[in-house]
Parts: sequence; C-alpha cells; structure tokens
Amino acid sequence: MRRIRLARALTFSLAAGSLLAISSTARAGVPDCLRPTGEFPVGVALGTGAGSSFVEVGDWNGDGALDLAVAPNLGVTLAVLLGDGAGEFSPPVAYACSIFCADLAAGDVNGDGVTDLITSSLVSADLAVLLGDGAGGFAASLAVTAWSAPAGLALGDLDDDGHPDLVVGRSSGLEVLVLLSDGAGSFGPGAAYAVGATPRTPVLGDIDGDGDLDIVFANVGWSNFPPGDKILINDGTGVFGDESLSRIPFLSEFSLD
Repeated sequence: MRRIRLARALTFSLAAGSLLAISSTARAGVPDCLRPTGEFPVGVALGTGAGSSFVEVGDWNGDGALDLAVAPNLGVTLAVLLGDGAGEFSPPVAYACSIFCADLAAGDVNGDGVTDLITSSLVSADLAVLLGDGAGGFAASLAVTAWSAPAGLALGDLDDDGHPDLVVGRSSGLEVLVLLSDGAGSFGPGAAYAVGATPRTPVLGDIDGDGDLDIVFANVGWSNFPPGDKILINDGTGVFGDESLSRIPFLSEFSLD
C-alpha cells in the first residue's frame, strides 16, 4: 500500500481541495509550520476531495496512532486517512456524509468504545451519523434530525450520564439545538434555545466552574440585540440559560434606545 509522508503540523487548502501536510522544522522552540526566517516549509498535499474544509483527528482503528477524517463543503463524501504514528497516512477512503457539509464532529455516540463521526449539512435537516467499526472503517446509521439548517457541531456529556450529547448551531432561525444522547447511538428530539444570534460554531467548556459543560459560540450575524458572542450556562441536567449579558460585560452597553 502506498503511503504519504506527513509531518507533525497540519493545515488545509480550500482552493486545492486537498489537505496540506506541513513539514516540521525539527528545531526546538520553532513552530512546526514556520521556519525561523518566517517562510513556510514545503508541504505535501493529500488528495481528500474537492472543497476539503473540516478536519477531525483521532485514533479510528485503535492502534494508538492518530488518524484523520476530512469533510468537504462540496460533494457527499468524507475522507478517512489512517496514520501509522510515524507521520505517514494511507490513501483516503471515502464514506457517504451530509451533502454540502457544514461541520464535522467525532465521539463515541453508541457507547461501544469506538469513535464515531457526525456531519451536518447546510441544505438538509438531517445529520449523518457514521458509526466506527474499531478497525478504521465507518458505516452509516439512522440520520438524526436537527430541524432546519444545522451548521456547527459540538459533542460532550451535558447531563452527566456518561454519554456524549450533541449541540447544533443553526445557520438560520437564531437558535442553538441541544440533543441528549441515549448512549446507544440515538438522540432525543432536542431542545431549542432562542439566542437572537446566528450560532454557527458552538464550543463546550465549564465556564462557571461547577463541573458541567456550558455552551459558548460566536455570533456571525447582527439579526437581533444585544449583538456579540453568547454564553449558555448548564444547570447540570442538560438544561441551559442565557447568561451572556452578565458574563460578557460589553454586551450590557448595547440597547435598542
């Protein structure tokens, strides 16, 4: 099997439709993607399909080496490349995913100890769930409905039951959608939180230090007031409240007066 040499740092090129592997400088204290002169070293393009836009890194086949999943914003397939731990990747294998992909997330959604993949689509209400087989392969499961225009994705245990739940930012509707997992690969109907913003890329983290995951996302639109980023605080059961005004001081300066 032909393998492609990959160094330690990664980026990707939208124009070329390929993942770009940036070679290491192999010098202490120097970023892997930049030489001391400020120049970028020569990289190796990996043929991952047109419009390669979203990348997840994880161990898909359980060999202890990092692998790649690359989803496009064009087309209907994502590419999986298995790593050997020494910076080399096998040629990509294509798997069906959401058309016009809007984001890609990785996590064990069915509780079998193997990482699975989820993609969202800008033109479909369904999320594509691809269950990992533990050997680096993936198979489609039932689609998860996220209402209209799902975009950014985030996986994390929101209700402290040990199963990763799903947060979906909607590119329209000014809402963020929270879907709690049953631990077997399915998600509940979801709870929508109106946020007066366009939550394209949700991020999970413990903002208030109480041990559970909260939601933060950037507002890419100015459709309502107050504008700016948003913080939704978790009550520990997967139910959220918008505390953006109290936790992001500058937002309190905006009003409709």
